[in-house]
Amino acid sequence: MLEPARAEDLQDCTGGRPDASKCLEQLRSAEVELLSQNRLLRKKLASKPVPGAQSSLRRSHQTWVAYREAQCGLEHLLDGTSDAYRPAIVASCRLGMTRDRIKDVQRQLDL
Repeated sequence: MLEPARAEDLQDCTGGRPDASKCLEQLRSAEVELLSQNRLLRKKLASKPVPGAQSSLRRSHQTWVAYREAQCGLEHLLDGTSDAYRPAIVASCRLGMTRDRIKDVQRQLDL
C-alpha cells in the first residue's frame, strides 16, 4: 500500500512551504551514505564468497532505485497537490525511502 511522505521527512525539506532545493541537498547526502553502506556490504560479501552474491546485490540495488522512482512519482499523482510542489514532494519521498534503505542495508551488515 502506498504510504504518503512522512511528516518528519517533509519538515526536513520545508521552511513553511516545500523547498525542493533543501530536499535535494538532503537527498544527495543520504544517497552518498547509501552508497557507502552498499560498499561495506559488498566488502562483507567478498569476505564470504558466495556464488552470485555480488551480482544479486547489484540487481537488488538497481531494482530498488527503479521502485523508488516509480513509487515517488506515483505519490505525487495520488496526493493531489499542485504541480508546483511536485519537485519537493518527489524529493521528500526519495529522501524518506533512501533513509529507510540505509537502515535495511545496515541490518544486512549486522547479519
